[in-house]
Amino acid sequence: MQRKVFFGIGAEFQGGPPDKMDVVALLYNGQKADPANAFTIDTLATPISKKAAGWSSIACDDRGWDYNRDKIVVNPKAALPPGAPVTTVGDPNTDAEKTGALYLASDTFRANRTKILADPKAVWPPVGYAEYQLTTVAYSDDTTSNPVMAGMRFIGFKAHVLEQRGTLVKVLLFWNANNEWRGPVWLDLANPEDCDGSRGNAQDPNDPLLQYTFAGDGVVQGAIYIRMERYSRLINQQTLPRGPKLPIGHGF
Repeated sequence: MQRKVFFGIGAEFQGGPPDKMDVVALLYNGQKADPANAFTIDTLATPISKKAAGWSSIACDDRGWDYNRDKIVVNPKAALPPGAPVTTVGDPNTDAEKTGALYLASDTFRANRTKILADPKAVWPPVGYAEYQLTTVAYSDDTTSNPVMAGMRFIGFKAHVLEQRGTLVKVLLFWNANNEWRGPVWLDLANPEDCDGSRGNAQDPNDPLLQYTFAGDGVVQGAIYIRMERYSRLINQQTLPRGPKLPIGHGF
């Protein structure tokens, strides 16, 4: 299995070339970006980017895909597209938007955790969020490592199971921005067209998903990872709202 798990934060770009961008985390309402807490990442090292030197070098997630599996290329903050926004901070090459959501690879997050949480009021995940609600998962295109899941992308949600029939679940999905449950929708936990049913990589003790409680099979509330294209279709059908999943008012 070859994949990356990403953690979402608010962020402000401080400057520098795209492959050595200085970033400050923003994790609560009214937080001011302190340049002393900046850390440097390669914003071009994403799952889709051709500039990533290899899967191990990926530092952050892309902006997401729409339901046709096309990369979102406009800023979701400025114009909400029919897709699944993930990273919303502007492309340093083309956009003036320097503040937004940034999904960091879990190892990148861990390496910069001291800087990310340097502000004494900063906590992650934010109050009221389960960690998995601010995560995405991307599988590499390597069909040897990922014979079934190659190239697939997923987004984490908190789910409430209303009904289960075999591997099919009827769920509500929690939308923190509005503090409400949305749905219901039917999803197949065993079908990667709908969900990532792996529940973590047992061969990787650092895999964050191994820590989470998953919805289904007797668990009424827990994590569920929905395939990005499926999620985008739910947005397009107005089953789920558009826009970033991270808290409103944190600069993203």
